Amino acid sequence: MDAVLAAFGIKNLSALIAGAIGGAVSLRHYTDLTMKGKCAVLASSMAIANYGTLPVAHWFGGRALDHQEAIAWCLGLFGLSMVSAVIGLIKSTDWDTVRGFFGGGGK
Repeated sequence: MDAVLAAFGIKNLSALIAGAIGGAVSLRHYTDLTMKGKCAVLASSMAIANYGTLPVAHWFGGRALDHQEAIAWCLGLFGLSMVSAVIGLIKSTDWDTVRGFFGGGGK
């Protein structure tokens, strides 16, 4: 089972599940997202929890390594907020101005 999880890049299944629960708790506050957007944001929060839990636990040090699921839940909860903010920024960007800045011109 560990080999299958490792093939998908999952380092800690319990942290992944805790991150998904944290993301799901926070997701109920975002009513303007489509179902596709909600799935993408939830998957992003799970990825943040999967890859960010161990570095954050090491950064806190000491007993934080014993509480990786709590850290993963917090990362899922707040990681979702960060991902939603980035999606909102992308939606509100004036892409013609960005293309003009890089020499691509507008439409």
